[in-house]
Amino acid sequence: EAEHMCMAMRGIQKTGSTTLTTTFTGAFKDNAAEQARFMSMVRSR
Repeated sequence: EAEHMCMAMRGIQKTGSTTLTTTFTGAFKDNAAEQARFMSMVRSR
């Protein structure tokens, strides 16, 4: 998770905007349902 100055200064023009980049490998790589399930479990903690 990071705060990008380009999002704060251009385009969105909203300070404090953050961007989250994810990548999946293994059993999660090509399975969108499992990716969503994993992310849901991580966010709920």
